[in-house]
Amino acid sequence: MESGNKGSSAGSNNNQAGSSAKPAGSSSAATGSGTMKAPGADHHISRAEFEKNPSAYFQNLHKK
Repeated sequence: MESGNKGSSAGSNNNQAGSSAKPAGSSSAATGSGTMKAPGADHHISRAEFEKNPSAYFQNLHKK
């Protein structure tokens, strides 16, 4: 017997070609293209600065 999945293809999830899924509430326009959500915090930081030296961000995360 054949299964009831006749005509379906693996990975088919009805997405339009070229579309990208974004989590609800995310918008690059709201925060600017040069910022990102700070890991472990509720604010935004400079993406360029973080990418230059991510370990420095984490080393200084809890310093006061």
